[in-house]
Amino acid sequence: MLRKAIIGLIATLSICATRPALAVDYPTRPIKIVVPFGAGGITDVYAREVGHRLEAILGKPVIVENKPGQGGSFGAAAVAHAEADGYTLLIGSNANTFGQTLYKNLPFNILTDFVPIARGGTIVNVFVVHPDFPAHSIEDVIKMAKEKPGKVTYASSGYGGGYFMAMEMFKYMSGTDIFHVPYRTEGAGRTDVIAGRVNMMITAYAPASANLKAGQLRVLAVTSTKRFSVLPDVPTIAEAGVPGYDGDTWIGLLAPKGTPADVIDRLHKAMAQIAKQPDFRDKLAAVGMSIVQDTPQEFADYMKTDVQRWKKIIEAANIKVK
Repeated sequence: MLRKAIIGLIATLSICATRPALAVDYPTRPIKIVVPFGAGGITDVYAREVGHRLEAILGKPVIVENKPGQGGSFGAAAVAHAEADGYTLLIGSNANTFGQTLYKNLPFNILTDFVPIARGGTIVNVFVVHPDFPAHSIEDVIKMAKEKPGKVTYASSGYGGGYFMAMEMFKYMSGTDIFHVPYRTEGAGRTDVIAGRVNMMITAYAPASANLKAGQLRVLAVTSTKRFSVLPDVPTIAEAGVPGYDGDTWIGLLAPKGTPADVIDRLHKAMAQIAKQPDFRDKLAAVGMSIVQDTPQEFADYMKTDVQRWKKIIEAANIKVK
């Protein structure tokens, strides 16, 4: 009897020894957050703010790694194929939801190869023009573009980027033909709008704010569905002439498919705690971000809707990358 009990105990201990550490012990080592864009942008700023606050809550180092390429797809692919243990995470964005249709033969699916943790916030973009450009409203831009198809120009940080997609959506929804002038970076495009070589662009509020204050650019509208608190007198594109337009950029934290549910829950609770920190909210507001506090399921539903929304627009407008 005693012999059987000892054998049973040994077998139980052997099984436990071969199992991975229980997720309740998470984390036991450093966590890596992959940003699928270059350093210095708003997505990178967000990731680093979240990273050092997660360190304080979880008690382990959080490393932010920039892995840019193909409109956010390279970094996302790296995370999709990482170990599903909660130690490699992705800062996702709508670049991934429209990228699902825009880029062919992606080695991952943003809806099925990831588990949403928390949609952290939205970035307000602004529709800006050169100060001397004769259009003083979105209605004026639409009228000019329809009177002179292909003669009005816009700058972007390149084919397939968020600013490019926001303007292509504007063109489709307003029925206009505005000529695209691509640049390697947002800053290079903005410089040429300031110089008057290009008429307009959609960009994030943060990089353009100093130019707006200096009178080097003029803002006609914001891309969000609601007015931006920092620019309360500036209308949304939707209310200024393109009903239903929504060109904001969302940002959120995701993990590879198969990550344990209790790890996701631990990370979600930590993100919710961070979202309530007043200084965190103030820092994001300063770069034109608004906090969003979705549950993982709400985030999953939002991404599914966003993929379908962009799919319809990309196919209807025949948007392609070069």
